[in-house]
Amino acid sequence: MSDLLDFHLAQKPSVEEIIQPYKEYLMSEDYAATTVRDYISFSRQFLLFLQIDLSDLNILHIIQYKSELQDKQKLKAASVNKKLMVIKSLLGWMFDTNLIQVDISRKVKLLKRQGRGSAPKGLTAKEVDKLLQFAGMSKELFRNRNYVILSIMLNAGLRVSEVSNLKYGDIQLNERSGYILIRKGKGNKERVVPVSGKLKTRLNEYFDERVGEEKIPIGIGEPVFMSERKGHLSVRTIQHMIQHFANRANITRINVTPHTLRHTFANNYYQSSGRDIVGLANLMGHDSLDTTAIYALPSEEQVLLNLDKL
Repeated sequence: MSDLLDFHLAQKPSVEEIIQPYKEYLMSEDYAATTVRDYISFSRQFLLFLQIDLSDLNILHIIQYKSELQDKQKLKAASVNKKLMVIKSLLGWMFDTNLIQVDISRKVKLLKRQGRGSAPKGLTAKEVDKLLQFAGMSKELFRNRNYVILSIMLNAGLRVSEVSNLKYGDIQLNERSGYILIRKGKGNKERVVPVSGKLKTRLNEYFDERVGEEKIPIGIGEPVFMSERKGHLSVRTIQHMIQHFANRANITRINVTPHTLRHTFANNYYQSSGRDIVGLANLMGHDSLDTTAIYALPSEEQVLLNLDKL
């Protein structure tokens, strides 16, 4: 794709000069056809709205577009957020390909929804099985790696940035279980997350594969999850990977992101632990129990069941 990146040298590439290579990028990442169609449609709408040189692009233009969606087009919060998520992806790609010099994708804030009346949505057991099934169908070189990434988020509740930053020395496995040391949690705070027996088995299998037949030891400073260039697997790559597996598994009930896997872990722990909110707060790395309290709310399904009993 290197020849596709040279067009950024033009002072003001046309909308289609941006859209076409972005579409090719989405297709190379194996996004579903419907996802590519929506991403391209929303991205084109945004770029046509801008009508500026890319060198002038800043967060104020994003705020203006958000106002356009809310105040003029009268879109609901969910629809606005869907378009903002696409814009975040587009801007991240534009930064990666040097179309823009500042990564403003991180500054794009989604709309806050009205007061939450139910626990955050997670995956069902059947959806988890389907997601893991497709992770296990990855290219042989990455099959175990991808499967363990999903497992560590579903069984330990790590944030995507924490997964990306993990080093081999941060994971200690003993005969029965083990623990993961999170050195760069939110707010740069450390915490220790216990490893279940099931996750320990998967990690051991993955590390055995890394060591290989030559029995070359893994250095304590090496990334747990490596890219093809032997560096840390990026947050963006993990995000794309999870969305790709969710698309292949045809999970449409909810939008599946790394945080969805974290919610799944939290919901499952809270229900199976006898509603241990303090333990969950420690595992999640929350400073306040108020943050963790959202998992004590009933799910939408539970609310509907209770209404049916009236």
